[in-house]
Amino acid sequence: MAGDRGAAGIRTEAERESAAYHLIDARCEHLTESEELLGDFADLLSLHVALPALGPTTQVASVHTVRPAQADDIPQMLRLEQSASRAAHWPKTAYEAIFQSNAPRRIALVATRLEQGLCGFVIARIVADECELENIVVDPAEIRQGIGSLLLQELSGIARTRGIHRIFLEVRESNSAARELYEKGGFARDGERSAYYSDPVEKAILYARRL
Repeated sequence: MAGDRGAAGIRTEAERESAAYHLIDARCEHLTESEELLGDFADLLSLHVALPALGPTTQVASVHTVRPAQADDIPQMLRLEQSASRAAHWPKTAYEAIFQSNAPRRIALVATRLEQGLCGFVIARIVADECELENIVVDPAEIRQGIGSLLLQELSGIARTRGIHRIFLEVRESNSAARELYEKGGFARDGERSAYYSDPVEKAILYARRL
């Protein structure tokens, strides 16, 4: 990806945790008589609500993995974006430009669910020591599964390693779901822009997060 050569070799926190889990699972296989899947949970809070007897120290492995986006992901990214009515809608050429050698530096990540393909992505443009979150999309069928939070977490972690000190963005005032996601992810309101959006005309709320 532009300004991000070698990104495919980066192991995200989710990938490292998944690899560690599978290693431990394999080493302890001979100690297991039987296994039963209790369910898939977006986070520890939802796990403890469903199964309070497990206790507060119980750990879970995420069913979602985040990795750097690749040009081959563009068709799935487009399908996801077009299915999300509140997403920023880009032409195919804009996604293709991300992976051009002369494109502005960006961080582009995709979230996958096991072997079922993409379920979300985030794109952010690097400007000096700041990062503008340009687009974030989660499959409408998997809203409230922790995917958006995971993408923001991985974006922030990678941004820190590249010397980024601040991530900023703007969002429609009426987009309460996105604003809740950003605030949950540590973003604070940082101003507003009147009549920034069209169709319909609407105010933009600015958010920023210091890293």
